[in-house]
Amino acid sequence: MTAMPNDVLRVKEIDRLIDDLHRHLDAFNLDERTVLSPETFEEEALADLLFIDMYHILEEASNLSFETQNSYPDIPWTQIRGMRNRFARECFNLNREVARSVIENDLEPLQTMTQSFLAACDAGNAHDGKRRNQ
Repeated sequence: MTAMPNDVLRVKEIDRLIDDLHRHLDAFNLDERTVLSPETFEEEALADLLFIDMYHILEEASNLSFETQNSYPDIPWTQIRGMRNRFARECFNLNREVARSVIENDLEPLQTMTQSFLAACDAGNAHDGKRRNQ
């Protein structure tokens, strides 16, 4: 697969954002109750931080080229675009349960895709470098 340069940057960003989201969950001890029913302003702000991370992930994934998306048919690209649109339009009225479910259940396959994509790009670059040196 020949990756478009913008896709490489987007996939690296998706991978970084997913890592950041998991770091935020761990660092701030954000559990299900905190995300679904924040009781303080601080908890609400921390939960919103997760949703901002999530929006950025969805935005970057939605803008990957069709070539890249077609290379990973197991990723639900249409649902990603739909969720991104929902986040963009209803940012103050998000269904926190749906957002939490996406964070808990749907990011792992996307991150697996990013790692596979980046490994394929690295392998292609290594192969191209060997060809140039011959």
